[in-house]
Amino acid sequence: MNNGRKNEPLGDNFDDTVPPTDEELRSQSKSIEQMRAEAERAQTHYVLQKCRTSAQADLEGNLFRTVPADSTSPSAESGDGPMPPNFFFWQGERFRLEPIPWWVLNTLWGRPSVPVEEVVSVAWGSGADVADGSVRSALSRVNGILGEAKFAERLSLQSAHVSWS
Repeated sequence: MNNGRKNEPLGDNFDDTVPPTDEELRSQSKSIEQMRAEAERAQTHYVLQKCRTSAQADLEGNLFRTVPADSTSPSAESGDGPMPPNFFFWQGERFRLEPIPWWVLNTLWGRPSVPVEEVVSVAWGSGADVADGSVRSALSRVNGILGEAKFAERLSLQSAHVSWS
């Protein structure tokens, strides 16, 4: 019996691994639970960081931009529009978006057009390498919510910009 738990090769015709003991399996199980907890903490930290960034932008006057009176897009004063952490309010109704589509909508809200690079930087993170298909998928999810809310406009990818149409 190998009480030292050292795995030494026994030759070409033998399996050179020793099955883990019950204690080792329990410690691995704890490790998996610890990893899950760490991942949840990291995800929470990421979401909180994004919310802090939003709050900071709001203080700087950049989160909810006032739109021209002739636009069909309402201003923040009406209470309509994207609201942290991932909601869209329209005509008294609240809609929930996934985080990436919410950041896309929030970036475009009150602006006629935004460069794709800016949308990617805000929604996926600075320096992210995101395929056009991923951007189009996020736009589709935003447009689905806008349609559900009976919002008149939709977002589209045109050239190197995301714009309202």
